[in-house]
Amino acid sequence: VILDIDASKKNSKVNLDYLNILSKINIMPLSFGGGISTIKEIELCLKHGCDKVVINSKSLKDISFIKEASSVFGKQCIICSIDYEFDGQDFKLFSHSNLEINQMNLKDYVDNLILNGAGEILLTSVNREGLMEGYDEEFHKIIKKDLDIPILINGGCGTPEHMVRAFNKNQIDAVCASSIFFYTQYGYADIKQYLSNNNIKVRE
Repeated sequence: VILDIDASKKNSKVNLDYLNILSKINIMPLSFGGGISTIKEIELCLKHGCDKVVINSKSLKDISFIKEASSVFGKQCIICSIDYEFDGQDFKLFSHSNLEINQMNLKDYVDNLILNGAGEILLTSVNREGLMEGYDEEFHKIIKKDLDIPILINGGCGTPEHMVRAFNKNQIDAVCASSIFFYTQYGYADIKQYLSNNNIKVRE
């Protein structure tokens, strides 16, 4: 999963040149997001090599866009990304495009995304992002159990054990990470081996 979080902040176009480079050197399934706001942009992203697109800011403004996108390309290709904060009492939607808290009910928003055709949900804890102190272990309060679409979580991973804890404690399908690959000694092979040793299924 590659996210260009500056695209929506700066109201810039989807960086297709960047995506084109990534798709040529990448050997894994690729999901790409950042500034996607039209059906044409999704089409271009797919043509430039990604397998799925990640949509965040556009769905906050117009959730019907998810329904339209999933009807055109199939929901298996649409990942809805949600950034959230915990304010000490409740979970709140956070918008990176205007750097503010959104007052929509978070649980209702997740349910509406699924009803409108989201194929996957990516949850990012803004509180924990970049701290490398572990994933938010309370996020399960946001979503209902036994959802029929994949749930990915992001924000806070600093060790392979953080990933194992996340899988063991929550009903999730995947974890996302970034800082661990830049600021620790752990490489992809190390992490995959650690997960496998702890009975977490990983791609061969």
